[in-house]
Amino acid sequence: MFRKLIPFSLILILAMAAIISMSTAYGSWTSVLVANGALQTGTFNPVFQNVSTSHTPDYGECSAKIVNADGQLPQVVFAIAQAYPGFQCTISLEIKNNGNIPVALQKAVYYPAENDQTSVFVWGPRKPTCGETLAPGESKLYDFTYAIPLTLDPPQNTTYKNSVEFTIVQFNAYSPSGCAVSP
Repeated sequence: MFRKLIPFSLILILAMAAIISMSTAYGSWTSVLVANGALQTGTFNPVFQNVSTSHTPDYGECSAKIVNADGQLPQVVFAIAQAYPGFQCTISLEIKNNGNIPVALQKAVYYPAENDQTSVFVWGPRKPTCGETLAPGESKLYDFTYAIPLTLDPPQNTTYKNSVEFTIVQFNAYSPSGCAVSP
């Protein structure tokens, strides 16, 4: 039998083709594209900004101020002194959104002292409304009146500790089912 020999030039061409194909695999280019980003949260910062009072008649005292206690949110502290039947004190306060996300009013509730059977609490013409939204930098004015009606005979020299609480939430956490403005 006879064997046919493969020409040397063919072997050389095949060897060069194998080397070229290997170098192509090693010399190919690749890129990795990366998308980097940062997430920065907003600030939630509703605060009392301004507070003022007025009273009628001219006798008696009615005052309010914003107090910043260490480690606590600012509070409005009001004081009514030398009150008597017929005395009325109106307190106006402004809530401002100092944050950079919108906020909403969830609750505005009056809490009378347990032993207070003589004073009357009434929201003024700028009464809070559930769900009111304050955009960043926006503010809203509210007012309420404490009064001792002429028809009542309160005990003299007695102190009552009442409060009004505003619950502010971020705008998308407002829940109509949790809404309350009282009385």
